[in-house]
Amino acid sequence: MAFTFVDVGKVINQEDLVNKSNPGNYTMILYTARGASPANLANITEATATGYAEVDMLGANWVINATSAAYPQVSFVLTSEESILGFAIKRDAVLSGWEDFSDGPYVIPAEGGTINVTFTQNYTA
Repeated sequence: MAFTFVDVGKVINQEDLVNKSNPGNYTMILYTARGASPANLANITEATATGYAEVDMLGANWVINATSAAYPQVSFVLTSEESILGFAIKRDAVLSGWEDFSDGPYVIPAEGGTINVTFTQNYTA
């Protein structure tokens, strides 16, 4: 499944582009469940496994060119059992978008495990 930007996420991205808003860092999270078409964070159930932590996506780490914006691989280390459906990106308390893992959900066993996520947004002409 491709990354889905929600409407408010599209607005935030456009405001960042034209420097209308005060751009801040985005945050990547993992989720265990979501509504049919989540439009906000209230429709996403964030992971709670021991060891899990949100990851700030620092502006300096993005690789931007004419065809894409890419963020280096993010590793989430979970030390307890949880079934992870996908990842989402937010800024502050606003959902930007989400994506289910195409080969998921990933079931982390009781002894823990790592989920690696690489995010790339491709642009079309």
